[in-house]
Amino acid sequence: MRFQTHHPIFVGVAIQLLAFPSVGAQFTWICSTNSQRWVDKGTLQSASGKKSSGRQIEITENAFRQEIDGWGGCFNELEWEALSALGTNERDAVIAALFDTVTGCALNLCRMPIGANDYAQGYYSLDDHADDFTMSYFSVARDSLRLIPFIKAAMKYRPDLQITASPWCPPTWMMTPVGSQPYVGTIKATPQIFDAYGLYLAKFVNAYRALGINIASVHVQNEPQFNNNNYPQCKWTGAQMRDFIKGYLGPQFRKNNVAAEICHGTIWNLWDDGRIPDLGPLFSK
Repeated sequence: MRFQTHHPIFVGVAIQLLAFPSVGAQFTWICSTNSQRWVDKGTLQSASGKKSSGRQIEITENAFRQEIDGWGGCFNELEWEALSALGTNERDAVIAALFDTVTGCALNLCRMPIGANDYAQGYYSLDDHADDFTMSYFSVARDSLRLIPFIKAAMKYRPDLQITASPWCPPTWMMTPVGSQPYVGTIKATPQIFDAYGLYLAKFVNAYRALGINIASVHVQNEPQFNNNNYPQCKWTGAQMRDFIKGYLGPQFRKNNVAAEICHGTIWNLWDDGRIPDLGPLFSK
C-alpha cells in the first residue's frame, strides 16, 4: 500500500499553461494513437487570427520527465442506462471506441463513484443501515445492476483497466445533514464514525477486487468543500481528512490487506485566498 499526498487528482487531464501565450496564439496539434503515431492534425488558433510571437510547445519522444498513469472518464449509472437503450452491437461499438487499444481511445484509468453521485439513478450508499458500525449490511448488490456491468464491458477491451474510486458522500448516518436535501451534510468526525468509514472503504475495494476489478486508488471525498447543492455531498476540513487517513483509513487498509492507494480527495478547490488547504503531516516522525 502506498500513500499519495499530492493534491488534486483528475481522471482525464486538464493542462494549464504556466507561461500564457499572447492573444491569437497558434499551436500545432499532434495526435497519437496505437496505430498512428505523431500525426499532424494542423494548427489551432484563436479567433483573432494573429500568429503568436510567444513560446512554442514542443513534445519530444526521447526525453521523459513527468509520467502520466493514464487517461479516462467516469463510470456512472445514467451512462449505462443510456448505453443500454442501444442495441447490443451499437453499445459494444461505443465502448470499443473508448477502450479498444488499437482502434479506440485506449482509455485505461477511469473514475467511479462509491455509492451515489450526481449521475446516479437515485440516492444510495453501500450501507444505509443506520449505526451499522461493523458493516454487517455492506453490499455492492446495487452496483451489480449498472456500474459493474459497465466496467466489465470496458474490461473486455482493457483487461488492465485501473479504477480510481471516490465517494460523493458516506452513508447518511455518518453525516450531520445540511438543509433538506438528502445525502448532503458534513462528516461526523468521531472515532466511531471514522473507524466505520475506514472499514466501509476497505470493504468496497476488496469486494470489487473479488470481482476481478482493479480499484487502484481510493479518495476520501469528492469536492470536500461543498454541501450546498442538490446532489450527494459531504463537507470535510483538511485536518479531518488528515486525521481520518492517518488514524483510521490507513490502519483499516493494512488490517484488511487492501492493495490500493489512498488519495486526499478529488476536485479539491482552492480556499478563497488562493491557497491549497493544508492537511499537515500524515505521519508522525
